[in-house]
Amino acid sequence: DRGDNLAAVQAFQRFLGLKHEGKNFEQKKLAAEVRIAEARAFLSLNRLEEAYKILDEVEKTAEDKKDQTTAAFYKGDIYFQSGDYKRAVQEYKSAQTKYGKDWQSFPNAYFNSSEAKFWLGDYRESLNGFREFLQKFPNSEFGGFAMTRIGEVLAIFGADPKRVRGAYLESNFRYKATPGGGLAKIRLVSERMPEMKDKELRK
Repeated sequence: DRGDNLAAVQAFQRFLGLKHEGKNFEQKKLAAEVRIAEARAFLSLNRLEEAYKILDEVEKTAEDKKDQTTAAFYKGDIYFQSGDYKRAVQEYKSAQTKYGKDWQSFPNAYFNSSEAKFWLGDYRESLNGFREFLQKFPNSEFGGFAMTRIGEVLAIFGADPKRVRGAYLESNFRYKATPGGGLAKIRLVSERMPEMKDKELRK
């Protein structure tokens, strides 16, 4: 939680290597959950291959379906972080296919999949994905980013500038206190710059 990921990995590995005979010791029960946390620490350290290997193993061997599902969705995060957007989309889609009922427990997968499609130039699917994200997770802290992306995609499609501006206004209004809402405000201000007087422009 405090960002000391190397120490976290070491602590997780010490835990997994412990030998204890006490009947109340839950090492085996917690092993999959701890391994997922270990993989996330590796991900934060940008050691992506190690993170993926752990998550793939957990998905295949964990007894608890919740751990299998979590590992599957986090595999997509690895490729998203590395910039391999095509593989990220594939991993998220695979996880959704296998664990469809649990898909809504992973809002980041909705968002990241749509963002990956944006960077792949698949704007139509990206637009649909961000709309679905906002419908399912209207209170997400990433809502402002999603709404702003919708405006950007509409602009790419050559939509009426009023529709584009409307998306930015909605983003800034609904998610004003978030970075995504702030980004929408920057978009709105930058569009007006050619019309501004010097005093307003300096401000």
